[in-house]
This record gives sequence, C-alpha cells and structure tokens, in this order.
Amino acid sequence: MGVVSDLVKAVAQIEGLDEVSVGVYARHAREAGFITHQGRGRHAARMTVRDAANLLIAVNASPLAKEVPNTIERYRSLRKSPRSLVLDMLGGLDDEATLGDALEKAIEWCIRDADGNCKMRGILDKADPERVHREAKREKFQLLPAMFTISFGRPSASVEMKLLGTTHWRDIGTIKTEYFARSKLIFETNHSSEDMPDRQDTATITHRTLMRVADILQA
Repeated sequence: MGVVSDLVKAVAQIEGLDEVSVGVYARHAREAGFITHQGRGRHAARMTVRDAANLLIAVNASPLAKEVPNTIERYRSLRKSPRSLVLDMLGGLDDEATLGDALEKAIEWCIRDADGNCKMRGILDKADPERVHREAKREKFQLLPAMFTISFGRPSASVEMKLLGTTHWRDIGTIKTEYFARSKLIFETNHSSEDMPDRQDTATITHRTLMRVADILQA
C-alpha cells in the first residue's frame, strides 16, 4: 500500500494538477484527521480507501486549502437524492447511504484481483446493453468508450456519479452518437432552488482517476 506522497503524486498526475498544491490540500486533510498520519519515510502510514476518497473530495470540491476539513466533512455526509436513477450501478447502497460510502465503494471496485481484473472494468464492459451492440453492428456505427464519471459541484454541495454508455439516432441518413447516462447517483443538500447560488462550478473526474488511486493503494 502506498503512502500519502504516492497518493498525492498519482492524483496530481492523473488530474493534471500541480503536485505541490495537491500536497498542501493533503496536509490540511491530514492535520484535521481525514487522512491517516503516522511516521515518516519508510515508516509513514499506508493509505486506505477512506484516505483516498477524502483526498479526492478535497482537491475536487474545496475552493481553498484552508477549507479542506469543512469541505470533506460536508461532502462526505451528502445523502442520496430521490432524483437518482440507479439501475445496476453501486448496488447495495441503501437510501441512507452517503457520498462518502459511495465514493469508497467506487474506489474498492477499481482494486484489481490476482488476475488483474476489477469490478469497475466489468461494469464498464456492460454499460451498453446487448441490444445496443446489435444495433451498432447492424447500423455500422462505433460505440463510444463507456465511462464512469464523478462530478463535484460547488459552492452548493452536490455530487453526481454516472455510468455513461452510447445512444444514437439517424440524422439525414447519418448515424449520430453521444454519451447517455445509463445510471446515475445524485448526492445533494436539501434546500429549495431559490436558496441555491446562481452560479455552480463543476469538477469532473472519471474511472481513470479511481483506477490510478486504487493501484497506489495496492502498491
């Protein structure tokens, strides 16, 4: 299992962020008890799924490093919204599940077994039903690579997890394709739309980040 410096480097590289800045966010999370802290160098604490989930929340949802502790606490406690459309994704999460629960499970699904396989890869492989595969073959169009995305919204705290497959239609004799949410989990605060800020920024990562983080946890 990797240490915090390994996790910081991996997240910075895969998300295209400055490693020093990610390290500062990690330090604020660690000092607040959201990332395991024990020893240094070879004796540093090994990272857990919880540590990885908290770092991803910090760098993708917190506007400032000093706000990391409050951001992690607020986002981890977000509850699943009734607006969610859950078909066969993140199964086993009850109505009381939090964003923290779901994010940790998504990371766990990216941990590889002895044969190098992981549950997330199986989910992506089945993102498009067999019917869509048959239509793609018959109509001779290319399916888009399936994606699992996580979008962190702020300043109004919200997170959407989506499994994206391909939808298609015919336009003047040409087949057009685009991504379609096969399943989605929405986590948000309970307030009226009138109370929400008029501007909402979003940072989106995909299964690529989760898999890179999972590899560090297994290293």
